[in-house]
Amino acid sequence: MLDNSISVSLDHPMQALKLWDVLYINFTNFNMIKFFFKIKDYCLIGGLAKSYITSYLAFIYEVATTFIECAHEAKEATHDFPLKKSLIKKILEELD
Repeated sequence: MLDNSISVSLDHPMQALKLWDVLYINFTNFNMIKFFFKIKDYCLIGGLAKSYITSYLAFIYEVATTFIECAHEAKEATHDFPLKKSLIKKILEELD
């Protein structure tokens, strides 16, 4: 998912990356998750719904923590690369 959002963002290299915007769209399509929350208490399919909900929340957690770790690594790496201060500032603005 992160690769896809970066690919979409790089289609327009002169614009801001807006990674969170792309990720937000993927996380807030709640139609399916709302459906599973409604059926989670039914006896036959409730277990499957609960399993899906758990997997969905775990996936969101993994993507969010991976993005945060990557952002932190990118911030740390800016000290090691000979980039213009204006470029580093732009990267940091994108990550915040």
